[in-house]
Amino acid sequence: MKHEDFEKLQSSMSEKLGNETFALISDDIATIMSDNNAMNNDIKTRDEKITRLEKEKDNLIQTNGNLMQKISVGFEEPIKTPDDNRPKYVLNDAFDEKGHFKK
Repeated sequence: MKHEDFEKLQSSMSEKLGNETFALISDDIATIMSDNNAMNNDIKTRDEKITRLEKEKDNLIQTNGNLMQKISVGFEEPIKTPDDNRPKYVLNDAFDEKGHFKK
């Protein structure tokens, strides 16, 4: 219940019951009023928090999407260069038992 509606209801009760009877139950009404105000403030705070968290979530989703576009998803096979196809030579293959170049 909104604060304005609650005040209208309180005024209506005061008119219907009269000031004397209304004064007898005014403490109870004050307790109800303070609880209602506390509840309304709590609801407002939670609504603001929900709105803030939804904005943060949307921002994180957008940021994560941008990051995912920047990184590759799979593994790429390395590109083979013509040098990779050449046979590998070892120095021992170039020399004979005496240490001379092989012909």
